[in-house]
Amino acid sequence: MANEPAAGFTPPPYPYDRLAPLKASAQASPGGLVDLSIGTPFDPPPALVEAALADVGAARSYPPSVGTPAYREAA
Repeated sequence: MANEPAAGFTPPPYPYDRLAPLKASAQASPGGLVDLSIGTPFDPPPALVEAALADVGAARSYPPSVGTPAYREAA
């Protein structure tokens, strides 16, 4: 069946499964959790979060499909 992995292949853990315990911990922290990872956020993020995201620039985008120059040099 097309939805099953090939024999002998074990897929890596799904990233959001690994993040679930961290999300629970963040939600229990003072101030709660601002989850900007999936879909369209219902509430706007706090101004502090918007300012932090504005400062990272290209770091928020996907890397080039051939890898960054630093990665290609290291590999």
